[in-house]
Amino acid sequence: MTTTHDQVLELGQRWAEAERRGDTVGLDALTTEDFTLVGPLGFVLTKPVWLERYRNGGLVTHSLAWDETTVRDYGDTAVVVGRHTQRAEYRGTPADGSFRATHVVVRRDGRWLLAGIQLSPIAPPARRTELNHTIVHARDRAASARFLAGILGVEVGQPMGPFVPVQLSNGVTLDFMDAPSVHSQHYAFLIGEDDFDAAFARIREAGLRYWADPLHREEGEINHWGGGRGVYFTDPDGHNLELLTKA
Repeated sequence: MTTTHDQVLELGQRWAEAERRGDTVGLDALTTEDFTLVGPLGFVLTKPVWLERYRNGGLVTHSLAWDETTVRDYGDTAVVVGRHTQRAEYRGTPADGSFRATHVVVRRDGRWLLAGIQLSPIAPPARRTELNHTIVHARDRAASARFLAGILGVEVGQPMGPFVPVQLSNGVTLDFMDAPSVHSQHYAFLIGEDDFDAAFARIREAGLRYWADPLHREEGEINHWGGGRGVYFTDPDGHNLELLTKA
């Protein structure tokens, strides 16, 4: 004796085969009168409209695989979540894709029928691109690393080859390296309000000059751009450092 699980999956395989053949008679027999398809772009097709796409030749399915299925049995209703992978075209335009498919199946007079299908696109794996580290030229790499770490309230890492690292909370590392000449660069650090209070206090306690703007015209001031707070100051090598609480 077959189980609901087996019967529902067998119905799904018959449906997939009928889609591949464009068999509108078979698809009609496998679905309820009020069958509804929700497409991957959110469009809704009633049963007559869905079948007509095959009848008039507008939709052609070259291949269709239905796998990765999970069946949930609710008595006379079952929900199947699976993967729907197709090669198809609609009115000559490719309609290939891989979709997460949810099938709603109901039992009518002892027969299982498809009452609805919803397709959702399966997004490709996100490409992750992140800044990992940058080299900061310094006249004295250890002293410059200690200066920045002291202002930010973070630790200086162990030297690695020619570098003395300072790692930030998002994993980015500033690798300080001795250089015969240093050209001023700009480094901006997004920090919380409490951290800004602490860092700004360290700047003032150290007697450092600070400005509200990157061109160092508004000395002794901080800015409140975007509803946050910001301040500019220089490190021992002349790099233009910025602290800000809102990006």
